[in-house]
Amino acid sequence: MIRWDFWRTVGAMSRTLILVFGVICWTGVAANALVHMAFGDWLLPVVMAVFFVGWVALFRHYSRTPAAS
Repeated sequence: MIRWDFWRTVGAMSRTLILVFGVICWTGVAANALVHMAFGDWLLPVVMAVFFVGWVALFRHYSRTPAAS
């Protein structure tokens, strides 16, 4: 059963918790890529890397672009 203060607790996530969760997720992504490369499947890790580089480029571009008023 969800208590009445559930959303207040969820909304109060600390920066450390978010960083730890991100490290766990990226460790899983790296492990997945290594397993695919170990079994000779190079296509998926290459596609993952291309999408990551594209995402970083778009993020950097739009984070520098001032919002339209």
